[in-house]
Amino acid sequence: MSAPLHNQNHDHITARHFHQWTGSSYPLPADAREKERLQLQHDAVKHMYEDRIILAPVEFNEEAKVLDIGTGSGTWAVELATNTPYIEITAIDIEAGCLPPVLPENVKFQLGTVLELPKKWDNRFSLVHQRCLLLGLEREKWLVALKEIYRVLQPGGWVQLGEPKLWPRDYKDYDRPCTEKLATILRAVADSKNFYADCAEDLGRMLQAVGFTNIKGEIRRQGIGAWAGEQGVAWRKNLADVFNGIETSAMDEGGFGLVNSVEEYDLLLEGFEEECDKVRGGGWEFIIYYAQKPL
Repeated sequence: MSAPLHNQNHDHITARHFHQWTGSSYPLPADAREKERLQLQHDAVKHMYEDRIILAPVEFNEEAKVLDIGTGSGTWAVELATNTPYIEITAIDIEAGCLPPVLPENVKFQLGTVLELPKKWDNRFSLVHQRCLLLGLEREKWLVALKEIYRVLQPGGWVQLGEPKLWPRDYKDYDRPCTEKLATILRAVADSKNFYADCAEDLGRMLQAVGFTNIKGEIRRQGIGAWAGEQGVAWRKNLADVFNGIETSAMDEGGFGLVNSVEEYDLLLEGFEEECDKVRGGGWEFIIYYAQKPL
């Protein structure tokens, strides 16, 4: 078997740090550059939802406990902790590399996965938050994850889940050929690892199947590129870094017959950003669902 293409070419790919959690095939890095992207993503999603980080109609008292799953850079948990210093927040992730060196006193971090939350957490949390795990959970693991979330919520507690909607599988855009090819590569990476790239389309049904009630989804759309203003630029930067982050996974699979070298991949990245800025109309949709565990 020949060596992966990325090892034959640019060292900048292998220089990135990736997750080391046993059994995980999460394709995005866990390093300083990814930390910056996660902050940008948090701010961009927050802006889409009128600067709110909680949509669920949860009411906190001084005994409230919140769980942030897949906390990444910890930005969501830190902001909530700063705004509500009287509540206890637990943040978990399979990697600590993107966290700040110091967390607020009311935020506790531990390594962990949503697929196996501690048994002692039964009926513990008033709110469970999870966001952007479409490249983190295999298709058949989503119901497992939601059942775990259901278990650790208090009766009457709320879950809030946010996921982007990807370009459709038959996406064709002759005005944006680089975007089209990178979107196809992103789906190919997800398929190669059996990730549920279209989980955003199915969250409502899955929440109902697990037993949640009062299910509501709120969708927002944001233009991508300089023509769409400051937020359009933010989403262009965010998506460009997502595509950059999956480059290693794509090249390890030989480029899926869509790209033959890292040089070619890097040209696609440059073309993507140019298309975003010059071709008006491209957009990105995000869905936040929230639902309640019955009393």
